[in-house]
Amino acid sequence: MSKPTFTSDEKGCLIPAGVTILAFLLFLSLPVIGLAPFQIAWRFVAGFGYFLRENVPRISSDAGTWVPGIVSLLLSIAVIHAFGRLWARHRQQPWKVSTSLALGMVVPLLFVISFLVPGVILQVDGLRRVKWTELHRSRNYTPALHAMKIATAAVVWAENRSDRRFPPSADTLVSDGSLSQSDLKIDSKGDALGEPPLYLGAGLTAQSDPGLPLVISGPYSRYEARHRTVITIDLTTVEIAADELDAWIEMALEARTAKQR
Repeated sequence: MSKPTFTSDEKGCLIPAGVTILAFLLFLSLPVIGLAPFQIAWRFVAGFGYFLRENVPRISSDAGTWVPGIVSLLLSIAVIHAFGRLWARHRQQPWKVSTSLALGMVVPLLFVISFLVPGVILQVDGLRRVKWTELHRSRNYTPALHAMKIATAAVVWAENRSDRRFPPSADTLVSDGSLSQSDLKIDSKGDALGEPPLYLGAGLTAQSDPGLPLVISGPYSRYEARHRTVITIDLTTVEIAADELDAWIEMALEARTAKQR
């Protein structure tokens, strides 16, 4: 079977047609891939223009800044030209001014490198100090997740009441069907002690101080120390040391007592 052949005119028509089809396919794929690939390509093409537009206005026009630099560059070229002519004379070769100018351009290049190299070293050192990944065993956060689940159910329970009071106990959420019995306890694994979360919402309402503790998780180990997670009325999480537990419980009890007066 012979291969199809195309004339030069047909080949010339195939290229615009292919470009048109490709552009049409890219247009159809916009809802899926978004504009990010096009923005990246545009930055590669025109990024230097953006860089100049942002940084050229920052260049100082003070003569005290640029005149010493130009004078130093001219002196460097003069020194290069003098040594170059002396070297060429010993070898009986010509030495042109253009050669001195070309070698003189190495001076500003070295000047720029003298700024870039320390900056690169500092950046590399800074990146070396950054902790890119942090590994924690998931069981350490299981108590916090249980506490958040109870707190969320209590907030929903209160929002559905006219007085916006939180349930008198976490067991109420179980009997109400908002939670299951397994939500009130966690398994004892490794560093997790299996202590159930502390529910402190009794006597408080959704209109109470949003910073008051609603649920406090059981203890877990992190960074070789015992911690707990406090879920406040506005569902903010606060990690505390285990020895701060009594202070948070006292805060909730004082707010409850003040509410009853």
